[in-house]
Amino acid sequence: MSNILIIDSTKGMNEKNSSLHVRNSYILKNYLGADLIGSEPKYIDSLTKSYDRILFVSSSGYTEASYFVDWILNNHNDNVRYYYICNDYNVGEPVLLWILSSKNGIKYNVIANHKGEENKKLRGINLKERIENWDIVNLNSLIYDHNIKEHNNSISSFFDTDFKKTDIIYFGAFRKGRVKYFKKYIDNNFPLSTSKKNYQKYNENGIHGLWNKRLNWYGSINTLHNYKSSLYIEDEATHEWYSCLANRYYEALSYNIPSFFDLSCMNTIRKSGYPIDHFFIVNSKEGLWDKIKMLDDYDYDLSEEKEMARQEKEETLKKIKEIIC
Repeated sequence: MSNILIIDSTKGMNEKNSSLHVRNSYILKNYLGADLIGSEPKYIDSLTKSYDRILFVSSSGYTEASYFVDWILNNHNDNVRYYYICNDYNVGEPVLLWILSSKNGIKYNVIANHKGEENKKLRGINLKERIENWDIVNLNSLIYDHNIKEHNNSISSFFDTDFKKTDIIYFGAFRKGRVKYFKKYIDNNFPLSTSKKNYQKYNENGIHGLWNKRLNWYGSINTLHNYKSSLYIEDEATHEWYSCLANRYYEALSYNIPSFFDLSCMNTIRKSGYPIDHFFIVNSKEGLWDKIKMLDDYDYDLSEEKEMARQEKEETLKKIKEIIC
């Protein structure tokens, strides 16, 4: 079994961190039996053993993991393999990997949920010179939790139909490729959850939702269970560049919450193979709210989708282990 180190772009690692890539890092840590550190200089002193597999999990090309360049170069040998875990086609090559590859000739492997030529920030580099292999797996499925009810048994209202829940939520970062869909559905009365740093981006583009606190995910403090449904929209580019169903779908599914999809997502739905009920396909704000009013009386069953997600997560983890180990 390989000695595996995961370096996350977050400075201070905390299992309660709600950032997606941090949550994925902990999932991989637990499954692979890996060591996990954040990208602060203090972590260098904690590294007391050698590793032959090093994984970089990042949400930004500008990770401060560049602190680790000297340590990596000092410990590099022909048996060490490097992996970049990338589940967003719009995120570029981390600074650390750029330094290792362009300045020091060290190649790395990419594990992603999209093809290399579809990564907007990586298309400008010669992948053959910098990257050994580009493996495609459904990284978005990692966040699915088939046993979330059992994990949150301290919440007495969980899945309780008598518990008063908000009708719908859109949650996620601001993306330019979604602006026309934001404007299509989101108004002052539409619940919108995002990090504070994204508020201004939404406002500058004329999108003024009913701001909700950023969702919590850890243990009994999770808050998605407070909503009946979720709105699913995607970047215009991913209508054609398939990169699996988004994390938001798997997160909502974990809570037995259906997602309402904008009609523009049909190509993604078809390619995913998930049996999305046509009731949850919408094409206007009015049509969405008409269906939300019907939701309490609509007989929907997400069990088939949930079982598919459980299997897909299991297959994804196994494939990642095969690729790395």
